[in-house]
Amino acid sequence: MKWEIVVPVATALIVGSAAIGSAEQKDGPSSVVGARSLTREQFQALPLEAVIDIDGKRMTKRQFIEHRTRALEQALHAMLEKRARLESEFNARRDAFLASENAKVREANRKVEAEIARLVAADAAARRK
Repeated sequence: MKWEIVVPVATALIVGSAAIGSAEQKDGPSSVVGARSLTREQFQALPLEAVIDIDGKRMTKRQFIEHRTRALEQALHAMLEKRARLESEFNARRDAFLASENAKVREANRKVEAEIARLVAADAAARRK
């Protein structure tokens, strides 16, 4: 998954959920509404102070939006921290791999150069005779 896509999408979700809440009108509290039975459109139509029941916990729509926004921000923060940690681990492993491969190449070059020197010396000795 491309991080360039995930970060803007998560940010849009955070900003969008806050915008939904701030765009709603304030009405007086109404009866408790079960969150599981609401469609997205019904939820958006609820006033900010409407009380909703989510898995036995009652809160206003405003509190739900604030809670959800905080949760999304925390998830985004955790994702960015993990990305930074994995990036540094990757860079360390890549650097170790490249150092190992470079050492192998240098050793192979040393052997080839030694063989060339041996062949040149043998050729020079053969020509002197």
